Amino acid sequence: MKKLSVLVIMLLAFTFNSYATGEYNVIWSLNNGRTFDDISEFVGMTPDQAESLRDISYSSAVKLHDAFVKNDKKEAEKALIFNLVNAKAILTPEQYKKYLQILNVTYKKQQEAPLFSPI
Repeated sequence: MKKLSVLVIMLLAFTFNSYATGEYNVIWSLNNGRTFDDISEFVGMTPDQAESLRDISYSSAVKLHDAFVKNDKKEAEKALIFNLVNAKAILTPEQYKKYLQILNVTYKKQQEAPLFSPI
């Protein structure tokens, strides 16, 4: 069931990615299985922490999707804040600092990505 839920979120992320402003794309990125596994390893999460953060990321993506359906930027901001507050609650201070670092790097890379790349 969880795999099906992740698949649905990935499809929604793909569908609504064109509507997502750059500042929220990082939430979609968290729900990519391989990306999440890399983040988990970089941060040094325990399996329990990783599962909790995966659930938080999924919930954040659902909240973000709902915000985009409503075209409500304030709700989109709340989805991002939801992710950060809950991640901080389950990670150690050192892990949370690494988590923020990787989110910031991801955000910056997404902002630099050109809309179209040369052939």
